[in-house]
Amino acid sequence: MATDEPAVTVENLSFRYRARPDQAIQDVSFTLWPGEILLLAGASGGGKTTVMRCINGLIPRSYRGDLQGRVLLDEPLANLDP
Repeated sequence: MATDEPAVTVENLSFRYRARPDQAIQDVSFTLWPGEILLLAGASGGGKTTVMRCINGLIPRSYRGDLQGRVLLDEPLANLDP
């Protein structure tokens, strides 16, 4: 991956688990550049794990629900093999 391109881009990410009435995350956006470190911090149930599941592809492959927005890792995550 070229250093002048973002390592991870999260755009307008929202997700609601199928069995839950409320969204787990809503309208999350950030860009992570090569060499940067990002800390996701917050209260229990705040959506940290859900964001990471979206980044690593477990959502939507293993966890079903309503997903909006996108995650890009040099290309859309949905285009990559698991």
